Amino acid sequence: MRIDRQNVPCSVSDLTPEWIQLHIDEEYDFSDFGIERIGEDYGFASEIYRVRLNSVRNIVVKFWNAEKLHSDKELYFYEQFGECISIQIPRCYYAGLDFDKRRAVLVLEAFEGCLQGDVLTGTNIGAWKDIACTLGTFHSQFWDSPNLQFEWINPRIVARDVEWIVSRREKLISLHESKIGRLTSTMLDRLPKMYQESVRFLELLPSTLLHSDLHLDNILFTPVENETVILDWANITRGPGVLDFIAICPQVGNMSNYFDIANSYLEALNSDEMKISSEEFNVQIKHAIVIAFVSNTLGIVNWTPDSEREAKIIDQCFERAELLADLLLDPQHYMD
Repeated sequence: MRIDRQNVPCSVSDLTPEWIQLHIDEEYDFSDFGIERIGEDYGFASEIYRVRLNSVRNIVVKFWNAEKLHSDKELYFYEQFGECISIQIPRCYYAGLDFDKRRAVLVLEAFEGCLQGDVLTGTNIGAWKDIACTLGTFHSQFWDSPNLQFEWINPRIVARDVEWIVSRREKLISLHESKIGRLTSTMLDRLPKMYQESVRFLELLPSTLLHSDLHLDNILFTPVENETVILDWANITRGPGVLDFIAICPQVGNMSNYFDIANSYLEALNSDEMKISSEEFNVQIKHAIVIAFVSNTLGIVNWTPDSEREAKIIDQCFERAELLADLLLDPQHYMD
């Protein structure tokens, strides 16, 4: 599949039965054609529509503005990898980019009978193990792959100088001091040195393809036992797989479940050949925690919530930061 750059639909009014029929591989009579907006609470940067082709078949269409640098990454992801990914993702029927209008569109498979996750309500340990297994399978496919060198796949790890960390820390405290927990405060004090050390360590590790935005809003649970679908590939990067994995840990809430989740991930990752031992992984976790902690604290200082849901997610970031700090400051959580 190639990205279309001509006659690209830029709004829902362009989604006519005639246009859709040109880009899907089956014929439909469109006897019950209809379009409805979905996921308004989930997609902050996109407009998502369910398009009803007839009484039994739907597709999903996603529009977004592609004005910022790398905001067209999801198009390239589907163009390059959409037909070879070893895990369940939505099939892509069409990808388009109107360069002049900087408008992007994807026409995707609609999964019927699935339950979408929700970061605000959480899920059970069994579901998290399934997600970790899916993630391990995905990372295994691209482990040290030459396909990581495309220009649009930028590194997940970004080196930051001490001045950046200190200025962000001061802004975070001025905006959200009442939300900062005791362990988070301790971590913030130590962060300038810890961050530099962790970046240096992680940059030396093997890389894989990273989702880089792994949370429950981007997960579908299918009716098939143990099967999960990962959505929203707009933030693809490359880097150590542990950086995707660590995003799971604070969402679980109970760090006593760490071993079960880590084992599910490592079993899937190492299914074809040994890539990381549990001992090596535990060392990597310590440094990945620092990066995840930065994302949940310094990474949100410029986020102004536009909805009650976004405000709750920001509060949740501080809860996760406290859990991450606890995980790092008490390594018995993840060390024998």
